[in-house]
Amino acid sequence: MKCKIQMVLLFFLLGFLFIHGSTNKAVLITTQVGHRIPFPTSDPFDKIPLLGIGFEIDLTNNIGVGGTFIFHQWSDYLRQFGGKYTFREYKPSLDFYYHFNLSQTKAMDLFSGISFGYHFISVENELGNKYDGELENQCSISPFMGIHLYPFSNQSSFFKNLSATFRIHWTVLGDFSGLTLSAGISFKIK
Repeated sequence: MKCKIQMVLLFFLLGFLFIHGSTNKAVLITTQVGHRIPFPTSDPFDKIPLLGIGFEIDLTNNIGVGGTFIFHQWSDYLRQFGGKYTFREYKPSLDFYYHFNLSQTKAMDLFSGISFGYHFISVENELGNKYDGELENQCSISPFMGIHLYPFSNQSSFFKNLSATFRIHWTVLGDFSGLTLSAGISFKIK
């Protein structure tokens, strides 16, 4: 329970800093859609892809800190005759980034980092049966790497700060272990 409270408080503290503009550093806002491999249950259906939104505040040219909130939903019969179970996952995380700054043209930004999150899981059954499975609320640690592609970096308009973002996470702890692939749109605010 203490871990849950700390993760939620850290996420909202970073959000508060962003909203009130207490930093004059660059801020990156990202929306993302993803897919997890393998899936937490054996035979999922009615899947909604991972949906997320996050932000990153540049502390230096190479180092950033941010937060992400991810929502995921799917259903499974769990090989039982107890009706359909619907799973909802909510995951706030605290993220630390390192940007390699390899591109001289500023058209791409390769980055890596680590994410400390907490998975809140909610399970409902269409027949009112109790869920006796192994999935439960738990902490996670996810190293990640990704790239921001800035297709309009040479323009002097709104679009120069717009990027396509691709990321791969490898969750190494708990029932949600595995790879997550995501793609999204990012916008940099200075």
